[in-house]
Amino acid sequence: MNANQFLNEVLQIIEDSGRGLLATISTNGYPAMRWMNPVFLPGRLFWLYCATSKNFPKVADVGNNPKVSWLFTDQKTGELYSIRGKIRVIDNPRFSSEIIEELGRRLENFWRLQPDSSQLIVLETEIESGEYFNPKTGEKIQIDNISGEGKA
Repeated sequence: MNANQFLNEVLQIIEDSGRGLLATISTNGYPAMRWMNPVFLPGRLFWLYCATSKNFPKVADVGNNPKVSWLFTDQKTGELYSIRGKIRVIDNPRFSSEIIEELGRRLENFWRLQPDSSQLIVLETEIESGEYFNPKTGEKIQIDNISGEGKA
């Protein structure tokens, strides 16, 4: 499995389930995990995006330590895909609108927690590496240097 195959599998899981688990390091030094609604943008397979509020704790987390992990599970097969990379905040209303358009109705819970759209920002994860694990067979594949593959 190469990086493109791996990321296309993750893309399919996101399209099927609409969510992934984001892990950051909190400002007190402990891991913090939360369900997010990520999206890949067309033509940008090596970056993963999600929307959040400027006021949510994860923004301080990523400002303090940009290293994150994502976890995705194929609900049909139980296969696990994890992504590691660096995340950054993008506070750009035009770009936020593009992300919201891609995410569509999956932001239902977000709007309940943060109805003020002026607080919306985007988190961009540059994917550095990944891991595939099949719990039924024990197969594990490590994919390094994803961010360097296929980029112009």
